[in-house]
Amino acid sequence: MAGKGYTRNGLRQIVPKVKETLLNADGEGATIDVLGEIREIERGLSALRTGTQVEFDSQQHGDVWKIVVPSPNKRTYNTPKIIRSFATAMNTNSWQAFIALWRADVVRLEWQYTKLINMAQKHDVTLATAQHEITEGDEAHIGVFPGKGYPTYEEVD
Repeated sequence: MAGKGYTRNGLRQIVPKVKETLLNADGEGATIDVLGEIREIERGLSALRTGTQVEFDSQQHGDVWKIVVPSPNKRTYNTPKIIRSFATAMNTNSWQAFIALWRADVVRLEWQYTKLINMAQKHDVTLATAQHEITEGDEAHIGVFPGKGYPTYEEVD
């Protein structure tokens, strides 16, 4: 026969009870064992929460908590077009423009958005932005589109 599980109040008592268990551990070895058990419980709870929360959309809520799923922007870059634009602005070839961008830490193996924008302003380069992922042959320099962030939870007002 399966149990009913925890009530909301019972869930809120987990951390204080685990803290009490930790404080009452007899010696270093027992403390380490309790810490290991805590970590295993954290992993299990995280997997349970992560697997379940994908079923809900942002702003859905219960009586106390609501789920908030951020949508951070993602960016893609049309690297050849960006480099050609800087080469033209700097009156040099693409390789020299790339080296200048690399030395300014604008580009690594990935573009650095804020530094790219600062460099563009410094050299009066206009960068076109598209609202989609950049693909080969795209006219835009940068693609900005919504991603899906890691959900958080806020108390309902």
